[in-house]
Amino acid sequence: MTDNARPPGVAAPLIMKDTAEAATERDQVAAGSLPPRYGAAWQQPFLDRVSTALRPGVRILDVGSGARPVVPPESRPRGCHYAGLDVSGAELDRAGPAAYDECIVADIGQASAQLQARFDLVVSWQVLEHVASMRAALDAQRLALADGGRMVAMLSGALGVYAVLARVVPYRMSTAIQERLLGVDGADKFPTRYDSCRASRLSELLTQGGWRSHEIATLYKGGGYFRFSPTLQRLYPKAPTTRAGKCYCAFPKRDYGRSSGLRPGYLRGLIEGAANSGRHVLDVGRGEA
Repeated sequence: MTDNARPPGVAAPLIMKDTAEAATERDQVAAGSLPPRYGAAWQQPFLDRVSTALRPGVRILDVGSGARPVVPPESRPRGCHYAGLDVSGAELDRAGPAAYDECIVADIGQASAQLQARFDLVVSWQVLEHVASMRAALDAQRLALADGGRMVAMLSGALGVYAVLARVVPYRMSTAIQERLLGVDGADKFPTRYDSCRASRLSELLTQGGWRSHEIATLYKGGGYFRFSPTLQRLYPKAPTTRAGKCYCAFPKRDYGRSSGLRPGYLRGLIEGAANSGRHVLDVGRGEA
């Protein structure tokens, strides 16, 4: 069904927009120069988790959203309240007047009574690797959730080759290199800290923080960082993997007497390590303190 044919009040599906980079990787998969996992949209597992929480009247806090909200207005359910939180008011303004129902200029690393128990869903896309304290950021997001709430986040892991280089190479030089070799827009790059951005450490913090349950999924798709060199890009996915990369997490709020810890088998395919960078997707439920 096209957007024009969609019935009034029916939200558009939450699907990752295709890019020239994704199309190129699919071609490389078809040619056998990249593993099959590169043929899938790496953002989609995160969006699929978010989609399951999009019910009528849901209250959503988009952390670090800035100019690009995770859930665009056309994909929001009826009666949804969508708040954007960012340390930069200018970034929120870049999204346009229709992007948010509420704009909050604040640091997610600092708990705020203004946010307490106001939201059913907290989402963040490639934000948590930038915070100074992961513990403080997780605690603040848990505080913002109402009973039964959930957090879904995607973040970069601390041991991916790009993450190691980011901590060694000065920020301005790193940004210039990415602009030159990868064609990224330096205006969209912000300093990264990678505090506790490891699956084992994230699991510890979530357990200690009183979240109801958590799952961490890992995506191995770091070869894109080497697209400036076809030879390196072919060799990179074949290198030995370790526990590093990007992580996707979703967290529910209320404690129902069950805690699902990190299952080692669930990590396979979600984190690419020092040689193979990946992304972590977190799916977490908030528990009682």
